[in-house]
Amino acid sequence: MHLGSLLARLEDDGDAPAFLAGLGDVLLLADITATAAKFGETAQEYVTGAVRRYAGQASSDDWLQLMTMMEKAVDPAQAAVSSMVGWALRVDRGECGNCGGH
Repeated sequence: MHLGSLLARLEDDGDAPAFLAGLGDVLLLADITATAAKFGETAQEYVTGAVRRYAGQASSDDWLQLMTMMEKAVDPAQAAVSSMVGWALRVDRGECGNCGGH
């Protein structure tokens, strides 16, 4: 799945909740929901923004790690979203030096 297709899927109101639930990580989904609320967003809006921010701000090392993770994953799209959102959550908690911000 291309990044543009992934973003379109996440922006689709009907598809995003199922996609997020399909991540299979209850703690990640709870973290997304809580962080999204801090920014006045839905979980869907937060995830879509997180993927966009990753695409624009992640380092070359971040991209290399992402590609490696996707290559090994059973579902590369879900692995990509989990990794990108994890990165955005770390940025928003201030755990990532010069990675930008929300």
